[in-house]
Amino acid sequence: MEFDYKNIQKTIGYTFRNVDLLVQAFTRKSYSQENGGQNNEVLEFVGDKVLDLVVTKILVEHYGVMTEDKKWNEFKLKNPTYFQTKSKEGIFTDIKKELVQKKTLSRAIDDLGFARFLYLGNGENHNKLSDSVKEDLFEAILGAVAIDCDWDLDKLVFTTECMIDIHGFLESDFKDNNYVGIVQEWYVKEYGTLPEYDISSSYYQLPFMCYLRIGDYTFSGEGSSKAKARMNCAEEAYWYLKENGYIKDSIDDFIDDYDESNSLMILNELYQKNLIGQPVYSFSEEHDGDNISWKCSLFIKDLKKKTIGLGYTKKSAQRVAAVKMLDYLSR
Repeated sequence: MEFDYKNIQKTIGYTFRNVDLLVQAFTRKSYSQENGGQNNEVLEFVGDKVLDLVVTKILVEHYGVMTEDKKWNEFKLKNPTYFQTKSKEGIFTDIKKELVQKKTLSRAIDDLGFARFLYLGNGENHNKLSDSVKEDLFEAILGAVAIDCDWDLDKLVFTTECMIDIHGFLESDFKDNNYVGIVQEWYVKEYGTLPEYDISSSYYQLPFMCYLRIGDYTFSGEGSSKAKARMNCAEEAYWYLKENGYIKDSIDDFIDDYDESNSLMILNELYQKNLIGQPVYSFSEEHDGDNISWKCSLFIKDLKKKTIGLGYTKKSAQRVAAVKMLDYLSR
């Protein structure tokens, strides 16, 4: 796919003075070794430090406050002020780890649709990129912006918030639906290009507004950050597409949380929704001296997958086999 300079810069909220830095951020070492030129490894290092700084700044602003306490007079100051937070340092550390972890950054790159533009070596495949590769890309983009803007902190914060909705994470306890990714996947299959979100670009214009046109319909969303506005816009588009039959139910919608107690019910629901073929169970007794147990074989023809469950009752063996099948489906 042709490198989309315009849409990438529009999406991250930053226009490069030296666009070669943006290209370098998308260039893997495997590609540069085969074709020459610079790769994104050093930019990854720079971006990792940028992300730490930006996340720390946002956490401090979100949870902290300068306060005044007249009873605090250790240094005999009049009306002293000091920095106070709602949470302890350990809580901050846990939240920061959650925000900058590999899975979170990889998910952000998936949402943005940027992985398809990576310059890869011959041994790599765009459809089989690891979370580490996508994490590296996220950090390399931030590193490229940092160098290009000469470490302008406002621009770095703004770009980071365009790429990942940090405030949304904080407000929702890290539980959000991937509406951007789902709509993007559908849009690419339907039109062969990435959806183009039109987002207000002024740093001082709050809330941000985002618009997405699909066919004859225009969807909108607003938010305290560009990423939040984009997510809300995508959510509105998602529900329209789903309610009108354009987006079908997926297996992931049903197997987010399962165990032996609900495994049979979930498999049956997947079958009823025509997301999998009919689960076929067969049973046999297993003897160990005077002890009798049951073996359940579960086979789903269209998946060409078979799982085995063992238990002291038919039902328990069946549930174990169903859990193993759900494990396979959720990989």
